[in-house]
Amino acid sequence: MKCKPGYQCNNNMTCEPTSGSCQYEADENNHISWRPRCNGSDYAPVQCKGDRPTGRCFCVDKKGNRIFGEQQWAMVENMTCACSRRVQELWDQGRKDVTLHCDEQGNYEELQCDNGICWCAEEKTGTPFSRILPENMMTMLPCYENANIGSGYLRKCESLLIAQKRIEILMAAHGSINPNFPYTNCELDGSYGAVQMEGNQLFCAWKDKTRIETYAAELSAMPTMNCRCALDRKMYGDKIQHHCQGNGNYMPQQYTNNGTKYCIDSDGFPDDSISC
Repeated sequence: MKCKPGYQCNNNMTCEPTSGSCQYEADENNHISWRPRCNGSDYAPVQCKGDRPTGRCFCVDKKGNRIFGEQQWAMVENMTCACSRRVQELWDQGRKDVTLHCDEQGNYEELQCDNGICWCAEEKTGTPFSRILPENMMTMLPCYENANIGSGYLRKCESLLIAQKRIEILMAAHGSINPNFPYTNCELDGSYGAVQMEGNQLFCAWKDKTRIETYAAELSAMPTMNCRCALDRKMYGDKIQHHCQGNGNYMPQQYTNNGTKYCIDSDGFPDDSISC
């Protein structure tokens, strides 16, 4: 007996949902306010919420967890999330020092360097369209632009992060683990990540590490703090009507102008499947 993607055959020879599969969520979860896009039992790389005029699309991994990359739904035609997906795959394989660069919608930037070699890549797929050269010869590639790239491939935040990761790899090879490095959080375009640390406090930051208003939290909030509300208000201004928590996350409980309560998810979109 063959079951459709997202379902499996049980001992009674009937099809039952596979826990956590995308197809089951798409078929059975009628409360969720958006229908997941699936590739078989896996989540498709691009997931969109809201409606086309005002909604947004996000990159996710195969299990549906959000990863780097987003775009307004109305401008999503060329969005593939191929770069973000590839970096995630390499991380899952144990690579700590991946230096691929993804653009804001999770696609490949044109100039790519990793493992000491550089090439020009097609943005949607990452397919090379040039010679592959040593990193110290990247200026000879047709996609190299001095004004945008400068003399070094790595950007400010990731220069520190990758140096730390390579030291970790070297130390691990000699039996040492857990070196005491400062907290460093970068995005896949080389900019600073949304959650940054200063002393014993976390704060929400823009791409250049400047603080976003007063959004902050104690170090214990690290596992759940994402600053998505703070970032969206910084990027989209008054278009974001939902309220943020003090740590920069979206406040799950929201109210309409007439006082009706409703719930939103961590991306700021209404979701009847969660309790708030």
